[in-house]
Amino acid sequence: MQGLLTQFANTHSTRITTEYGNATANGVSTTADPPVVPTGEYEPTDPLREAFVEMLFALAVAQIAINAAVGVAMSVDVAQKLPGFAHLLLALLLIACSWMGWRQSRSPGMKERITSVFGLTFLGLLLDVLLVVLYFIVVQAGEIKLGNAAPDPPSALPEAKGLLVVFGVYAAWDLIADVFSKDCIPKGSMCFRIGKGFRVAIVSTFASIICFGLILLVRLFAREATSVLEVIAFDIALGAIILLFRSAKVLENPLSRLLRVTDCPAFQKQRPVSRAERYGRWICVLLYVIAVVVGCLGCS
Repeated sequence: MQGLLTQFANTHSTRITTEYGNATANGVSTTADPPVVPTGEYEPTDPLREAFVEMLFALAVAQIAINAAVGVAMSVDVAQKLPGFAHLLLALLLIACSWMGWRQSRSPGMKERITSVFGLTFLGLLLDVLLVVLYFIVVQAGEIKLGNAAPDPPSALPEAKGLLVVFGVYAAWDLIADVFSKDCIPKGSMCFRIGKGFRVAIVSTFASIICFGLILLVRLFAREATSVLEVIAFDIALGAIILLFRSAKVLENPLSRLLRVTDCPAFQKQRPVSRAERYGRWICVLLYVIAVVVGCLGCS
C-alpha cells in the first residue's frame, strides 16, 4: 500500500505542479502560465480534485485486495467464504462503476475549479471524499476482514445498509453538481426559479432515487437471510442495481425534454446511448427480480 501511495503522489504531484506553474525540470524551477479557459466554458477536469480523489479510489480497491488475501488464507471450508467473497465482488463493482461514472461525468459542477473552501465546488469535493469513505465502510462491513480468523456469519444487511447511504449521497451529489451549478437556473421571478430548480432536481436525481427504492426493498427482504444461497442472491440483486444505476442515467435525455430543462448546462448535451446499455438495462432489471425472488424463497 505504501508503494501505491508513493506512485500516486509522484504521478499527480508532477501533473499538478506542471499545470499550476511550479514544475522543476533538470533542477531548474520553471514557470508556466495557467491555461486560459474561454468565457462560458468549463475545463475538462480540475487537477487538484482529480489527483486527490483518484488516490482515494485506488486505496479503496487496495483494501478489497487485502481482504481477499485474508479470505484466501482462512482455514475454513470454501462454502463459508462464499458470502464474504460475494461481498468483496459487490464492493469492487461499486467502486469500479463509481470511478467510471465520476471520470465520465457530464455535470457542470465537476468541471469547475476549486478556488476556495467557501463554495459549492469545495462541497462537491467533500462529497467525493465522503463517498470513497463510504466505499471503505462497505468493504469492511463484509464477512471477511483483516484480523478475523474466520468469516463472520453471512448476512446481506451490511451491504444493503451501506448502499442505501451511498445512493442517498449520490442524490445529494447530483443536486450540487447539476442543480446548484453555475448558470443552471436562469434569472427570473422567485416562483419561476423554484419551479425550474424542482424540475432540474427531478431529472438529476431520478436514477438515484429509483435505485434507492430498489435497495430499500432488498434491505427489507434480507432481514431474515442467513444462508449462503440467500445472502449471495441478495448480493447479486444489489450488484444488478449498481449496474442499473449507470445505465438508467441515460433516462435523463427524455426526462429533460419532457420537463423542459434542456437549457440547463447539465442537460444541453444528450447522453450517448449504446446498444449494450439499452439491452443491459433490461438484463439488470430481470437479474434483480430473479435474485430477489430466489432470496425470498430461501427465507420462507
